[in-house]
Amino acid sequence: MSNILPLYQSINQDFPVAGQDNDTQVFRDNFSTIKTCLRYAGEELDALQNSTAGAALLSQENDFNGNVIKNAIFQDTRDLVRDNGNWNETVCNVFFTNGHYQIFRLGVPFPSNVILDFSEFPIDATPPNVGKVRLELYADSGINGGIQTVGFTSTIAGYKKNFAGTTITVNSDTDPVILEVWRHSDVIFLNLIGQFTQFNP
Repeated sequence: MSNILPLYQSINQDFPVAGQDNDTQVFRDNFSTIKTCLRYAGEELDALQNSTAGAALLSQENDFNGNVIKNAIFQDTRDLVRDNGNWNETVCNVFFTNGHYQIFRLGVPFPSNVILDFSEFPIDATPPNVGKVRLELYADSGINGGIQTVGFTSTIAGYKKNFAGTTITVNSDTDPVILEVWRHSDVIFLNLIGQFTQFNP
């Protein structure tokens, strides 16, 4: 609650009284209260302008701390792209908190396969929700002839997928494989959208 609300009620709005000698102390009390209210107003407005606790800021990032944005209409909004660059380790860590669109260039030497490990995806959240990430996957053309076999960790309860087998193949450093990933409860869902190739209409 604003500090102004209980304070302003002490201002004597009927003072001074016309046609009589008025006590100057009431003048001083009223002006003192008005000055204090203006100071509180300035401090509270400053807090709104400089903190995401009270209002969304137009000049910097905002953290809504998991609160629901309800009954909103979005126009001209975009997903932030996270380019993770070259990934030359066997386990490729995909962090949900890095954003909804992420790029990886995979370059693990044969005979190892690349294993995707999904971290920090929402689980058992309140209110219930899912976090979705779209991956743009390339293979390093200088390793394994530009072909990478991509598998998935078995450290969670299970996966559900829409493709045959238990791995996917990434075979180009220019034409990406797009994979959509989300987690609901103890299941990771994998939606293989496919490989995207250049064409000239």
